Amino acid sequence: MNPRLHPTRPIFITFTVIIVIVVSFPAISCQESRPYDVCGEVVQCGDFRLHYPFWGSGRPAYCGYPGFQLTCESNVSLLSYQSVNYQILDTDTSTQTITIARNDLWDDFCPEYLYNTSYDSTLFGVDISGDQENVSLYYGCNTSTPTIPLGANHLFSCNVNDTQSDGYFLRTNQIVSNMTSFLRQCQNYITVPVKQYLAGRLASPFATADELRPALMAGFDLIWIANDVECNQCMRSNGRCGSNSTSPELFACYCDNGIFSLTCNNTNGSGGIMGAASLKLIIGISSAIAGILIILLVTFFRIKRWKTQGLIRPHRKPRLLGTSRNHQIEIFIRDYGPIAPNRFRYSEIKKMTNSFVEKLGQGGYGSVYKGQLPDGQLVAENIASTTNMSAIYFPDTMYRKLEDGENVEVDGVKTEEDEELAKKMVMVSLWCIQSDPSDRPSISKVVEMLEGSFQSLHVPTKRFWSSPTRYSQGTSASTTLDSSHERVLTQATREDLST
Repeated sequence: MNPRLHPTRPIFITFTVIIVIVVSFPAISCQESRPYDVCGEVVQCGDFRLHYPFWGSGRPAYCGYPGFQLTCESNVSLLSYQSVNYQILDTDTSTQTITIARNDLWDDFCPEYLYNTSYDSTLFGVDISGDQENVSLYYGCNTSTPTIPLGANHLFSCNVNDTQSDGYFLRTNQIVSNMTSFLRQCQNYITVPVKQYLAGRLASPFATADELRPALMAGFDLIWIANDVECNQCMRSNGRCGSNSTSPELFACYCDNGIFSLTCNNTNGSGGIMGAASLKLIIGISSAIAGILIILLVTFFRIKRWKTQGLIRPHRKPRLLGTSRNHQIEIFIRDYGPIAPNRFRYSEIKKMTNSFVEKLGQGGYGSVYKGQLPDGQLVAENIASTTNMSAIYFPDTMYRKLEDGENVEVDGVKTEEDEELAKKMVMVSLWCIQSDPSDRPSISKVVEMLEGSFQSLHVPTKRFWSSPTRYSQGTSASTTLDSSHERVLTQATREDLST
């Protein structure tokens, strides 16, 4: 028989766990997820370890600046902007300079999709030192015209999606009017900044696509614009640069003791100040609420599953007298503590008797086996048999004692009140096993007899009782009074009734 859980125990345990988590989880969250600690980490990819304004690859957005998200592919740092990925080749934090190259032109001049090289002037500024210039690449040009004002060395071929086409590359500042009319018939073109000294090589009349490749792979320089003055002030105060989590365009200085608008322990600026206590309170409350909701959902579905599997027996209040025979008996047993039956499951009885190994003898109801209670008390357990039912058994003995006026003594009963109650239970039992159903009292009459005095009861006039309910071999004669068929062993059946 599978054990049934009382619903109070799992619920009590669950709410105990909730309390522990609510108390400990906010503190842990505050310690492990402070922006000051998180923004101390870097975006690491290949040989690069990048700080503000860059973010991504595990570094949160509030530790960087919008537009500077990085991804890492095969140990290559990529900056994505307007549908184009740029490889980061070098950075210089002292001058806020970044060297990038177009990833789609790294291995081939002929990408599937053409995007012009552009940048947001609010995020980047061009290098004004004059050491780079643009190169133009034209695609889908008609090379069958009679007159072509460009040298054949500037020609390159493309094969995109099984479509063959020709193109030309030129230094943008060397395109003259006679070239313009020819280049207009090309389908597309893009411009790409390159280093000036490499662009000079492309101006040679002998330059070919072999010189174009290293020029594109060398990349070009941009100067980033991302609250650099504010960041320098923040770092000088031992803070870490970042952005406001709700308004990313605003600067935030993450410090060991809180979040500030400009420098640590400074309230100037539009961002105001958010102290460490406020930050911990927000993170703690949010974490606690999330934790409680998750645990409550898990608890709800687990209890629902337990009920479906029958592991939880819902607690019900006992019904009043007369509403259910089983509950009336349960109420009576509960109210008479000293001689209330001790209940055992069949599995417990089997364990007490060591799986019914030591047989003591054969009784009127069947085999009797030796057992031992957990407290060490020895008991004899009767296992019902379907054959050899004796005509002389326990009720005969009790009837004879009552008829002859002898005392019915029960071990363990010490007071006169309990002794009288035991006698009443024996007398009522004799009435309840009469062979003629009409002679058996109703349940309300049984309760009335048990609540009355022993002197008001009389011995049944008949000595012919109905046979005990026959059990299949291996079933304990001690059963529960309710419909669940739970195995029980009462004191009356496990203790010796002495004469």
